[in-house]
Parts: sequence; structure tokens; C-alpha cells
Amino acid sequence: MRFDCGCTINQKMLGSGCQVCNTEHALDCLPSPEDLAEQLANQGFSQDQAAAVAENIFQPLVSLVATLNYKIENLAKKL
Repeated sequence: MRFDCGCTINQKMLGSGCQVCNTEHALDCLPSPEDLAEQLANQGFSQDQAAAVAENIFQPLVSLVATLNYKIENLAKKL
């Protein structure tokens, strides 16, 4: 996984950076839970397994990342 990016400081500060430095952009690029379930089913998971992964693992993780990003942004504003 890549953690460095080539964005300029202006891109990072304006929030128009890449998926590495712009969490909101990265979240927007993620598949929907339905699309993920379909992809998993196409890769050998049963429909029930794919739906369970999308609903019980993927969706809560995406929500957690979005919540943490929001909290980090609010803390950064206070500093």
C-alpha cells in the first residue's frame, strides 16, 4: 500500500489531493456495499458470504474511517 503522494502542499491544504492525502476523496472512490458484494461473489464467495462481508465488515469500517476523518479535521481546526 502506498502512503506517500506527489501532491503539492496547496493541493493538500485545499483538500483536492489524491486518495492518499484526501480521505474524503478516497471514501468517494470506494465501491458501494452492493458493488463490493457483487465483486466478492464474482471472485468465489457465496452470495450470503459476500453480503455479510459488505454489511458487517466493509460498511462499519468505512463509517469508522469517515467518523475519524471528521474528528481529525475538527481537531486540526482547533490547533
